[in-house]
Amino acid sequence: MMQAKDHSKSLELLTRTKNMAEENQWLKQLFLSINNIGLNYYLMSDYGEALNNYLAAYEIAMKSQDDNLETTVVNNIAVLYMQNHEFDKAYEYFTLAYSIAEKTGQEAKMGMYAINMALVSNQLRHFPEAKKYAEQAIKLLQNDPKKLVQAQVALAENLFLQGDNELSKSMLMDLLPELQTAESKEFKMYSLVILSKIYESNHDLAQAIRYATEAQHTDRNPEMKSDIFDQLARLYYETGSYQTALDFKDSVIQTKEQLYQLKNGQLFETNKIKFEMQNYRNQLSESSEKLVLERKIRYGIIFISVIFILFIVWVFRNDLIKNKQKKKIAELELEKERNNNLLREKQMKENETLALLQQEKLKNELEKKNRELTAKALQISSRIETIDEMVNALSKLPEVAKNEFLTRHIYNLKRQLRSNTYWDSFRKHFEEANQGFIDRLLKKHDDLTQNDIRFITFIYMNLSNQEISMLLNITPQSCRKRKERIVRKLGLSGYSRLSSYLSGI
Repeated sequence: MMQAKDHSKSLELLTRTKNMAEENQWLKQLFLSINNIGLNYYLMSDYGEALNNYLAAYEIAMKSQDDNLETTVVNNIAVLYMQNHEFDKAYEYFTLAYSIAEKTGQEAKMGMYAINMALVSNQLRHFPEAKKYAEQAIKLLQNDPKKLVQAQVALAENLFLQGDNELSKSMLMDLLPELQTAESKEFKMYSLVILSKIYESNHDLAQAIRYATEAQHTDRNPEMKSDIFDQLARLYYETGSYQTALDFKDSVIQTKEQLYQLKNGQLFETNKIKFEMQNYRNQLSESSEKLVLERKIRYGIIFISVIFILFIVWVFRNDLIKNKQKKKIAELELEKERNNNLLREKQMKENETLALLQQEKLKNELEKKNRELTAKALQISSRIETIDEMVNALSKLPEVAKNEFLTRHIYNLKRQLRSNTYWDSFRKHFEEANQGFIDRLLKKHDDLTQNDIRFITFIYMNLSNQEISMLLNITPQSCRKRKERIVRKLGLSGYSRLSSYLSGI
């Protein structure tokens, strides 16, 4: 069911298995059901719910003292952090999985985890360590050709990042014919992007564009295609094809919008499945409560019957009839009260579920508006950046530099491009989507400048440092420094708490 993407049915079956395993204290089955529940949520892009289930599975693995279970869930947690670009946390859990596999002498798993360690170390720019893990993976995976190729790609990427372009290119050209399977599709795309960057650094733009274009057609993942489109825009700009570069810049924005829409749709489907699972749990809970209640009533009736039989010996026939009538009345009243209680409890649960669903709906609408606002701001910024680059290129032409009339107009155009006239429109739309946020912020911190407020609104909308630096036309390092200054101005201990603090305003 999970492989067929029928997550609702898969979660229903896994929840049933989980309950059965809990009742019978079957630790391994309980671990597998919770771990696979987490995997379902990971495939639905609900990383928070996936992490909660992985952590629960990790506790069970620790309790069972089974190294295989522990390495499985630790690796899943690491992959989750890596997918979310939290490379420090991914490195921590991959290291833990690798050490467990090394302690138990599982060379195949050590090789797999060494590949992941190499890839994460490359992202963290720990190049000597990445090379060590890649070479170790190659040594351990000689009997697994598919995994061996992945280890070699990780080593080739490391060589490129350290500036050994020719050796990296030679390795990747030899590996490409072996990266034709569906399992290797991601590594094939990865290899093509590296080759494109190698040719770009060698000033062979035609070959760089060729490999970037091939990478574009290799994978349909919007997150990966966005980076490829950005690279193609840069390459075409360097060749002087400004319109094509601008088209690819637009493709970056469109791809990100598609990604936002996709995640929004996945979020809706996830919440719908959560709602269905909550109803299913309620039904299970009601059934269990009903069985317990029926068992109590049955025991009560048996007890009353025994007392009644003993009592009949000591009373007359008329008293017996009266007692039977009283007993029936009492049973009817008890049944009526029980039904009323069940009805009230069911109504309360339905109201609570509807309230939660409404809250999720409002949250999704707010996130959708913020995503649309972000996409528009990024598109405007991207266009301004491209136009500014084109104006700079024009201003350097000898014919233009000698023409005072054109020089003056180009200067005015640059001033207009660098002005922040779009901020008033952006702030208006932001306040419509997040009513009262700026007023509440200024009430708490009246010493904030307009630039501070603008920077804080971008953080509030969960924009990355790269996106904020693109909007403000500054470097990512300047963006981080400004964030640190904002944190000090707000009186916080560290900028890791900044997002949660702004969410509470």
